[in-house]
Amino acid sequence: MHKILSFYEFNTFDFLDVKENQKILTVNCKELGIKGTIILSEEGINGTVSGNEQSIDKLSLLLSSLGYKANIKISFSESDAFKRLKVKIQSEIVTFDGLGKFASNTGDFIDPKDWDNFINNDDVQLVDVRNFYETVIGKFPNSIDPKTETFTDFKEFIESELGNLKDKKIAMYCTGGIRCEKASSYMKDIGFKEVFQLRGGIINYLNSLDK
Repeated sequence: MHKILSFYEFNTFDFLDVKENQKILTVNCKELGIKGTIILSEEGINGTVSGNEQSIDKLSLLLSSLGYKANIKISFSESDAFKRLKVKIQSEIVTFDGLGKFASNTGDFIDPKDWDNFINNDDVQLVDVRNFYETVIGKFPNSIDPKTETFTDFKEFIESELGNLKDKKIAMYCTGGIRCEKASSYMKDIGFKEVFQLRGGIINYLNSLDK
């Protein structure tokens, strides 16, 4: 059984620390037999990796020791989900506009248990932050579908299609939460007054239904 660790965190890191962390994570993941991808940036960390349970637990402790306080999701798989290890440095941990601006002033979080009641308010406009190949599978009723091919298209969608909603309550959701943090921060920067996001994304919402 393989344990899969998915994690991300927006935070500010010095570039020299990022370079050093890349070396440390690469060496330790190889020694632990961990495979997958970890993206490091001055704006944070984003990764999905797999290995045996003991190795993944050791990696979690290592991430904490390096100063990362990432949002973590755990799952399991009968087979190895990845063929190799990649620990790379990029300007952004999730590609949005290429500027690598730290997503600090993000939208307010709505917990899954409160989500249904919140989005049923008449003054709330739902916005799906996922791409078209994800939204065709299903989405929350009455949500705006951006029909984007990649997340980098979402910035233009905000500017061209949502500009008249700056005084309205915007409730955003995506798969795991990371894209909403990036997009909601940008929206607040350009004048959207009330922006909210589903904590942990659809994955967290669906998991909460099983409890």
